[in-house]
Parts: sequence; structure tokens; C-alpha cells
Amino acid sequence: MEIVVEILHSGQRDARIEKLDTNELRVGRAWSSDILITDPDVDAEHLLIQLDEEAESFALIDLQSANGSRHNKKKFEGKIEADFGDLIQVGQTRLRIHRMHDPVPATKQRSLLDHQLANFYRPAVALGLGASAILIQMLDMYLSTSRDLEWHTALTSLIGMTSGLAFFALILAGLSKLFRQEFVYWPNLSLAASLIILQKLVALIISWISINTLSEGLDDFISNIARAGLLALWLIPSLHICTPLKPWIRNTVTAVLVCITLVTSYILPSFREDLWRSSRPQLVTASMPASLLLAPSMPRKEYLALARNTFTEADQLAVEAREEKEEETPESE
Repeated sequence: MEIVVEILHSGQRDARIEKLDTNELRVGRAWSSDILITDPDVDAEHLLIQLDEEAESFALIDLQSANGSRHNKKKFEGKIEADFGDLIQVGQTRLRIHRMHDPVPATKQRSLLDHQLANFYRPAVALGLGASAILIQMLDMYLSTSRDLEWHTALTSLIGMTSGLAFFALILAGLSKLFRQEFVYWPNLSLAASLIILQKLVALIISWISINTLSEGLDDFISNIARAGLLALWLIPSLHICTPLKPWIRNTVTAVLVCITLVTSYILPSFREDLWRSSRPQLVTASMPASLLLAPSMPRKEYLALARNTFTEADQLAVEAREEKEEETPESE
């Protein structure tokens, strides 16, 4: 009887053909094992597989192992029945038993996201995006400080930016190792660097819009929308790389987090601002509607005339005070 033993260990896949003289396979770390597994969590004699040429299934017998055995992710003791192609796990090693004539699973077509992220796995692309993100950050700091940036401040920021970017990518790679049994550092570094570059470009566009429209409120509005959009653009590929979640689950998680971002950016601040306004007396300005004035019964034209006179008197008092100060200065000298 010929079978194929497919072994998955630490992200590595191996398959070998076994020609059996007997109907039993011993799995373990002992040198005499039929399926030798160098896994510290596997006993010397861990599992016994009993095969039958005419049967469509086989038996699994756990040999009272220290860490137990699993069949299709369920732990079992003693003897159970299993089908060809089922997942068997001993320690941290997974394996499947196939017959030679069993069909190979059909190839799955890669998604569009997989094709788009293929270049992110290249170290040269990741390092290039990381260097670009650091340069853009340094340029933004240089321009925002009116070109008075000292060299030690720039060096500290450069070290902090570089180490922070590398550490953030390392955390994401650790999550991918935890959830997918695969340590993917370079694509996570590429994603983190791309997020910084997009953030700086979007901030530049928002600043241009707000300056040309002279609207601080529009600046805050667009910034919050952009923050939610950037979060979605980062979460979808990041969850794809770091977790085995299905597309609809990834999209659901992304949508929930984007909604939370929008709620915390708009609804909660507005609620707090309303409370703050209600706890303080309203300020009277010429741009306020008549319904919000301290004297709502006064006609709007009369109120504006009164306000104009008040400001004119205040300007006159300020001019007189400045002239008096100028007259006193020469005498004191």
C-alpha cells in the first residue's frame, strides 16, 4: 500500500511517499518511528496510525502522549476513526495522510489584493518606502520650524522616527507569526511607511484647501474624514497580511473601526462642546443671529449700530492711551 504523508512544521511543507509492508505507522521522535518528527513537544512514541487497504478511513491511537494529539483541531484520547485528508496534529506539527490516487485540491486564484501586495514583500521596496517616509517627516519638521531646526534635534527625531517605524513593523510581524505562523516583516514595514507618506501628502492637501478657503472648521472636517480613510487603507491590507481572516470579516472589522473613529471625531466632541457652551455665558458678536443675542428683543440693525459705536469708542480709547504713553516716554528718558 502506498500513501503520501504531508507534514506541515513551522511554516514549512514537506511531503513524502510511504510504501508500507504493514498497516501501521508509528509517529514520534524515536529513531525507529515510521514518521520521524523532530518536535520537542512530541513524545518518542506519540501516535499510532492503523491503515486498512480496503477501508475509506483509518484509526488514530494516541499512545498516552504528554501533550496529546488532535484530530481536525479537536483533542482526543485513545482510539478514534479518521478520514484521508483530515488534519492531524502532534505537538506543534501538523500532518495529513493521503492515498496515492486521491485528487490534489484545486488551485485557488489569488485575489487582486495579493497581486497588489506582492511587491511589498521585497526588502528593497520596503527599505525604499521607509527611507522616503523618514525624509518626508524630516522635511515636514524642517519647514514647520521656519528652518530653525538644530542638528541635534534633527538627529534625535531621525533616530526616533527610524526606530519607531522598525519597531511598529516588528510588532505587526509578531502578530502575523501568532495568527498565521508566518513572520512577514518586510510587507509590514512597507505598509507602515506607506501610511506615513499618505498621511503627509493628505495633510499637505488639507492645508492647501483650508488656507484657500480660510475655513478652520473645514480643515478639521476634512482631517477627520482623511483620518478615517487612511485607517481603512491601512487596515485592509494589514489584516490580510497578519491574519487568516476572510475578506468579509476583514471588511467588517475595518468598517467598525472607521465608524468608531468618525464617532469619536464628530459626535463625542460636539456633545462635549455643547456641554461646555451651556455652562458658560454666551459671547456676543456681530455675526451671531438675533435669536442668540443677550437682548433678543432688540432689532438687529440697532444692535449692530450699538456694537459699532462700542468698538469705535474702544479704538479711540486705545489711540489716546498710546499717545499718552508716547508723550511720557521722552520725559522719563
